[in-house]
Amino acid sequence: MPPPSPAPDDPPAPSVRARLGAAGVALAVLVLPALLERGFGAPDDDALRIPAVLAVLAVGLFVVARRPVAEPSATLGALALVAALLPVVTAATILRPTDVSMGVFGPTAVALSTAAALVVGGRLSAPASRAVLEGLAVAGVVAAAWVVVDRVAGRPAVGPFGRSGVAGPALAVLAFAAHGALRGSRAGSLAAGGAALLLAAGIVATGSRTGLAAAAAGALAVVAATGRGRARTVALVGLGLGVVGIGLLASGVRVPGLARDTVDVRLGLLRTSAALVAERPLTGHGVHGFSTQALRVRDLEEARISAGGRPLAAHGDVAHAAVEGGVFAGLATLLLLAGGVLVTARAARAAAAGPRVAGAGIAGPAVAGLAVAVATFVAALAEDPLLSAAVAPVFGLVVGAAGPVVAGPDDRSRRGRLRSAFLCASAAAFLTGVVDHAVALRQVGTPAALERGSFLGTEGLRARGYDAAAAAARAGDFPTARERYARLLAWDPGATEARLDVAETYRLEGRLDDALATLAEAARLDPTRFDVPHRRGHLHLGGEAPPSRRAAPAGAVEALKAYNEASALAPGRFETQVAYARVHRRRGDLAAADHALEAAANAAARAGSGVPAEVLVETFRLAEAVGAPLADSAKTLELALRAGPRVAGEVRAEADAALDAAAEADRAAAAARERGGEAEAKRREALAQADRDAAAVRLTGLLRSGLLAPAAVRAAAQRAATARDGPRAVTLYRALLSDPYGVRDVGLVLEARAAAAGVDAARADAWAALGRTMLGVEALERGDAAAAAREFEAALARDGADALALFGFARALAALDRRDEAARALERAVKADPAAWDAAFGSADLGPLLPPRRP
Repeated sequence: MPPPSPAPDDPPAPSVRARLGAAGVALAVLVLPALLERGFGAPDDDALRIPAVLAVLAVGLFVVARRPVAEPSATLGALALVAALLPVVTAATILRPTDVSMGVFGPTAVALSTAAALVVGGRLSAPASRAVLEGLAVAGVVAAAWVVVDRVAGRPAVGPFGRSGVAGPALAVLAFAAHGALRGSRAGSLAAGGAALLLAAGIVATGSRTGLAAAAAGALAVVAATGRGRARTVALVGLGLGVVGIGLLASGVRVPGLARDTVDVRLGLLRTSAALVAERPLTGHGVHGFSTQALRVRDLEEARISAGGRPLAAHGDVAHAAVEGGVFAGLATLLLLAGGVLVTARAARAAAAGPRVAGAGIAGPAVAGLAVAVATFVAALAEDPLLSAAVAPVFGLVVGAAGPVVAGPDDRSRRGRLRSAFLCASAAAFLTGVVDHAVALRQVGTPAALERGSFLGTEGLRARGYDAAAAAARAGDFPTARERYARLLAWDPGATEARLDVAETYRLEGRLDDALATLAEAARLDPTRFDVPHRRGHLHLGGEAPPSRRAAPAGAVEALKAYNEASALAPGRFETQVAYARVHRRRGDLAAADHALEAAANAAARAGSGVPAEVLVETFRLAEAVGAPLADSAKTLELALRAGPRVAGEVRAEADAALDAAAEADRAAAAARERGGEAEAKRREALAQADRDAAAVRLTGLLRSGLLAPAAVRAAAQRAATARDGPRAVTLYRALLSDPYGVRDVGLVLEARAAAAGVDAARADAWAALGRTMLGVEALERGDAAAAAREFEAALARDGADALALFGFARALAALDRRDEAARALERAVKADPAAWDAAFGSADLGPLLPPRRP
């Protein structure tokens, strides 16, 4: 008996091979690039995903060109033509020479892949369409699970998509593809329900409001198109309310529970896009034109909300396409999105009018296509799904497969051969782009990437391109660094960070006019960036001078003007208050400096920044200015350096400058004494000592924070001693011996005593006593308490108030069971240095002998 014929609308079953192949391809395109990027340090996932998409679609174009199994309807063909218009118009607006990699990396490649996916999807057989949907379902479930695991683990919930703005819409699109893949049986419906729940959990985990809105709109659109009665009415009302809500948000109405900043940022970017479109309405600004040109006309309020972070896209596909390709490209994008909705809505209504299949819910390629089209359209209002290689090809494939098709044999006519030739040529172009992309990826992070502009493709590649230029600057090769920055800026005029670096290289070389000119150019191209005038203020104020050369800064007024400009661009930033404190301190108004520094600390606390390094560094400088003890200043500087190690180079340069200034002041003092000017000589000597104190406290902070190797400082001290530069050697040894409780090298102490013998008798005696103290410590460690007591007594004979010697003497006496004497020595140690009380508190032999702690 022959098997029963299937019902006319039973879903055709793809082969196991087709299902496995589709799932493998979907995973390789959507998930594998992120695994490679995160697990093996490969370039960022989109840099890998784009060539993967292009390669897959190239193969698809070859296949449908050779063996077309269906012909797209006239409506779908028109939609494919509109999709092709976007990259064509965009590419035609590139007015400067470029290479293929710009198109491969950039939005043109994604737009091309959308068009190709639409064509491929529209020529798939019914089983192939279902295999594609099932493959996307598998990839979607894996991606959603990844996102949920990220959220549970406390990591950014972005899964394989890199950022939440892409992850939310991508999961919304994949959710509908997954639900459309499973129908016709109870098991399939259960699988569809489980997949939908996991994908919904993934969307919620991303925290993307755009993703949630896209998912809701897609579901309502499906019910409105395929439902009946009350369900359809409710869905239509829901869609209507959504349209009204979008209009209200766009008009500035505040909705409770919705972060207004998010809406304001989108509206600000829309105003920026409108300004750029007005500049070049017909031709646009070319590929990557938004990211390279937006800063010139950026909306100030959006810049404030975004804290100056650079926008690389318009957060709206239509606006972005209009900026880069002109008004026609924007209209083409709008037609593509709207056409996708209309075509799939018609197909979904046709499918709904046919006989129902038991167990089928919102299912099938046609209905899935409608949901994907609507979800993409809604996402495109606040994000840029058609710029994402994770979303745009899925949109093309699913919408193409959902469109009405008519079966037909292979078309051997001349028109069919021309069409096949065109598809093969397009596939070959895609493969060429993949090869070019591979070549460009080999150059990631090298100067060659700056030559060809391929670093513009993704955010990760931009960062690596910048690092390629910054590497030379970090190495001190400023001419090479500026050459590389110039290449980067030729491709990317909006790279303000690069201009700031160029200005810094000029500052380090003392070319202040060139630095100011570079900052002026940065301000012209990025007028909303607060740290551009901030840096200009620093240049006018000048660097920190050693005590012997300090004077009121000549550029204080200009510096204040620049800081005021920075404050107007970004009110409430703690950095500006720190800058005000610096100006007041340098002008001698220490009370105003203290007030501004307090305001800086409060501003940082409000922003959740704790106590930033900039505040701690200025606190150290203010403490130094008011004459705080050097030990206290060194502790403050240590905290500042631990919080912000990046200032270590500046602090070390100040220490070296202070040592050089002290040597010059010594020479001036000697010359004055030869002329009989004793008063002038003493004044110069006092200035030299102040310089050496400033150098010592800075070196101490660097050593205690672990940012300066003690061996390097010791070697420098030995060289100075050999060159008979005793004052410099003593200053370096002061830093090395600033924490006597941590000294364990008797040889270092003896070196220091010898260096100080001819230039600082009091310090030489103190270090001699410290040497005997160290010998006592060594004797204690050997267990020879009697020898230790003798060494400590010898040290105390030189300096009876030496807390370290008194502390060691107490330990030795306690070991000799002379407890009364030990208690008296410990009391004297605590009186000389309260830190001795803490050191003795946990000691089994000294703890019971501690005197009561004074409040």
